[in-house]
Amino acid sequence: MKTTHTLEIGMAYGASTLVFCATHSNLKLEESEHIAIDPFQIKHYDDCGVISIQNANLDKYLQIYYEPSCYVLPQLMQQGKKYDLIYIDGSHLFEDAFLDAYFTLRLLRTGGVMLLDDSSDPHVAKVIAFLRSNLPTAIEEIDLTPYRLPSQRSFKYYLARQLGRVQLTGFRLIGKVDRPYGISLANF
Repeated sequence: MKTTHTLEIGMAYGASTLVFCATHSNLKLEESEHIAIDPFQIKHYDDCGVISIQNANLDKYLQIYYEPSCYVLPQLMQQGKKYDLIYIDGSHLFEDAFLDAYFTLRLLRTGGVMLLDDSSDPHVAKVIAFLRSNLPTAIEEIDLTPYRLPSQRSFKYYLARQLGRVQLTGFRLIGKVDRPYGISLANF
């Protein structure tokens, strides 16, 4: 499956946005697009993420939303949008990260991937614990080790992975996300 529709929550300086848009450019597909959501892009980052995309002549692949993700993601759902890959690196407050994960899983195509950055942050880690405990038939965790450089596949990384202290965690959507009404909440 080619990843032609991507979304990221939290653009900041635009480094990941550059990677996404450059990849879309390399795919040379007309329907290829990247969505970025960042309510702080102008106020805190002086729009430097957007400017870097424009300077690289990649702005035709980017659509940016300057509102909080809790407003944008439901709108995208109502529009029937579906994505192959969604990268979450926005607010690290539990409630924001939880909402991002909640809506992301509903915006992914079956087989699509959700990546959560800053996984060892206590708030983000709690969201990941919820996902692992309560959605075992909807998602499968992806082992990201093969995507690391050989020099980064150390014992230290293996240990961090076992302790839940890695920077990035990925899940693939494999089934229905909505839990049955009245189902017990698993401890997390």
